[in-house]
Order: sequence, then C-alpha cells, then structure tokens
Amino acid sequence: MRTGDVCPSWESLLSYFQSALPESDAAVIDDHFSSCDLCIDIARAAHERALALENWSARSHGAAWKRELVARAVDEISHGTGEQLAERLKIWQRNLR
Repeated sequence: MRTGDVCPSWESLLSYFQSALPESDAAVIDDHFSSCDLCIDIARAAHERALALENWSARSHGAAWKRELVARAVDEISHGTGEQLAERLKIWQRNLR
C-alpha cells in the first residue's frame, strides 16, 4: 500500500485498529486519514460500535428495545389512523409499563 492509493481494505483497517500492522503500513494509513474524510468517518463509526459492544448488557438491550418500540409506535401514529391503531397503542402502553 502506498500513500495516494485507494482507501485501505477492511482487513487493513481492522489490523490498524488492532495495532497489528507493521509501522510502515500503519504510517501509510495515518497519512491516508489526513486526507480522506470517508475513512475518518468509518474509523469513528467503528470506534463507537466497539464501545457500544463493550458496554452491552441485558439491561441496555432491554432499554434499546423499548426505545425501538416507542419509535415504531410514533412512526405508525404518523402514518396511520383508525381504531386498529388506537387499540395497538393501548397494548403497547400496557407492555411498556
């Protein structure tokens, strides 16, 4: 891999973040990061996901699932009307308590 080439492969980025690349290859990726917003965005997203996975628990999963249910309810409210929807909202309210 040389400076100025296309973006590094996923494998190279993974090795970079695991500190498993030779220093010369890591330096090339460092240089690439200085000029590639896409790879910087990928690096940030990978870091955020790694942190989320490290902190994931049954409790956080349950909280995330409840947020998803609420988001779905709000989405359905904004796209639907009628008695069926009102009944489903009552069920969701009971389940979320």
